Amino acid sequence: MKRLVLFPALNVPSNFTCITSKSRPGASIDWFENGHNITNNANYVYSSDVTSSILTFTPNAENTRNLTCIANYLYKTTHIELRNTSILTIQCNVSRPCDSNVEWQYPQYNCLRADVINAVNQTYLLTGNVTSGEVINALSEVANVTEYKENRTSSELLNTTEISALTDALRLVAGLVSRQGIATYDVAKVFLKSASNILDMENKETWLSLKQENKNTSETLLSSIDEIGSGLRKRISAGVIGNVVVVNKNCVFEVRKLTDGIVQFPDNQTIQNDAQGDNTWIRQSKSRISLNTTALGEVVTIVIYKDMTGIISSRTSSNRSSHNAVIVNGPIISVSISDNSTKLVSPINMTFEHGQKNFTNATCNFWRFRPEQLGYWDNDGCKVQTSNDTITVCECYHLTNFAVLMSPFVEADEKSREIRIVSIVGISVSALCLLLTIIVFARLWRYVRSDRSILLLNLITALIISYGIFIGGIDRTENKIVCTVVAAALHYIYSAVFCLMLAESIGILSDVILVFAQNSPLRKLLVFAWGVPVIIVGSTLSITKTNGYGDDHYCWLSLSRGLRWAFVGPALFVILFNSIILIILFKKMFALKAMGDKPIKDKIKTTLWSLCVLVPLMGISWNLGIFYVNESASFMQYVFAVCNGLQGVYIFICNCVLNEKVKDGFKREKIRRKNKSMTSSL
Repeated sequence: MKRLVLFPALNVPSNFTCITSKSRPGASIDWFENGHNITNNANYVYSSDVTSSILTFTPNAENTRNLTCIANYLYKTTHIELRNTSILTIQCNVSRPCDSNVEWQYPQYNCLRADVINAVNQTYLLTGNVTSGEVINALSEVANVTEYKENRTSSELLNTTEISALTDALRLVAGLVSRQGIATYDVAKVFLKSASNILDMENKETWLSLKQENKNTSETLLSSIDEIGSGLRKRISAGVIGNVVVVNKNCVFEVRKLTDGIVQFPDNQTIQNDAQGDNTWIRQSKSRISLNTTALGEVVTIVIYKDMTGIISSRTSSNRSSHNAVIVNGPIISVSISDNSTKLVSPINMTFEHGQKNFTNATCNFWRFRPEQLGYWDNDGCKVQTSNDTITVCECYHLTNFAVLMSPFVEADEKSREIRIVSIVGISVSALCLLLTIIVFARLWRYVRSDRSILLLNLITALIISYGIFIGGIDRTENKIVCTVVAAALHYIYSAVFCLMLAESIGILSDVILVFAQNSPLRKLLVFAWGVPVIIVGSTLSITKTNGYGDDHYCWLSLSRGLRWAFVGPALFVILFNSIILIILFKKMFALKAMGDKPIKDKIKTTLWSLCVLVPLMGISWNLGIFYVNESASFMQYVFAVCNGLQGVYIFICNCVLNEKVKDGFKREKIRRKNKSMTSSL
């Protein structure tokens, strides 16, 4: 007895046909609705070894909507098919679960359409000694039913139950082909065509639904393709067939006999060997494999799956949940030999092109298959060689299926009320203190005028400008050109701040070492402080062609690109250089203490007080500022805002409140005004 269940539409008269063939004597067919036999309403047609029964049926709301066709036979029914001849679509039981966060998940379907049932049944008919031709015919049915069709509606896409059934069918075929030794290029071609169709991005939501259910469907598909590769390896090793290359829309597959040396995959020959395949994507892809053939055996299977983001689970050895925060970001690369457990003498090097941008924390992993259990990703024996915004290069000492797992880069919400208030208050306090410093120095300029005072006023001016640009332009993302200009301006002005601190350190070092120098280095230092950032920003803009200067969320340097080092690198250099100068000044001050040279010693002490706090404060502030938009370190936003406020406060306290020159200037100004008042009264 064979049973198939269909879910017809409500209140629609429909003709359903149940067909069974290749059975002698012919099978009898019974129809059931909600468990009740309604066979009397059906018509029978028997021809040769084919029995068909047509039932006209109109379900209503009182019915359970389950319509069942049962074929009863004496010996064996080798084919059964249920067709609806009056409507194009068949309604199914569909559920849409709600998760613990009270959010809708992807819908779950519980039905198979007739054409899918037919394709699956064709593969189940492959029993006993079958030929490669019979396998190809059965697989062609799977390829046809899964093939991409333009203008396909959402209801016509493969659902979760259908993809699971088709994947199980491919698993059975792969095992049969490998066991019976009938793997050929033609078998591999139609098998991989079917697999590629199932992996197509048009089925993305269905795959996401399967991931949500924690199903192992994608794992089954990978192991089935590995099994086909195993069957081909055996025949190539025996010299029965030659190397096999198949290129499809979503995967490129090769089984080749190895020669000594380094194997690169894919290469130009690989692509040219399958000129009929859809090879545009692999030509443009940055994903590559390089392996030393030493101790690999004679034949190897290599597969690159175009993009498995959202298809395969991201379960890891440390987090087996289906809701893992990391994802498989890009392709899966598979390399197999007869014994995958062999530890390689030389590592395999793989380049993975990222499927999505703005992801961080790349790790190299392999899929650990577990019989009768869900597999997971593990990084044992693999390490990241290098990684940037577009690719990750991995190095592994064993063979299997590999992928790169990454964490999403989440943009922080700078518009959140708390951080916005802290930022505005901090910058406002800092700007107010800086303006007070300018007023004090302007008032007492005749008493405090010096090269260092001029450099300090330049530093204050740069900081005030940076505050204005930051508050007014950091979120002006609606205009790309304006956003790029703002990001470049921030890069320039922040770099100028560090260069001015460096100029101040060089100036005082020059005063201490070159005590009797006649010419002031001020002009050269100012040209250096304002000119070097022009070179840094100009070179970076030229090299990157403005890529990374601003994005859809912020007008700032991109954290996910190496571009941030165009600012962090020079800033760290300035901090290191200033730290060396501080050490030299400390040694000089202690030497002068013994000599009693008070004027120079006071000058060094004043500068030390300033630089000892200002250098680390500026370093913390602006180097953490580069991470301002990263929500994974959102506490840095608060550190950044607080440091912004402390900059101006400290500059005011150090250079006005505690500055002896300023105190003396106020006294002298008071005396001058008093004398002027007395003179005018006389």
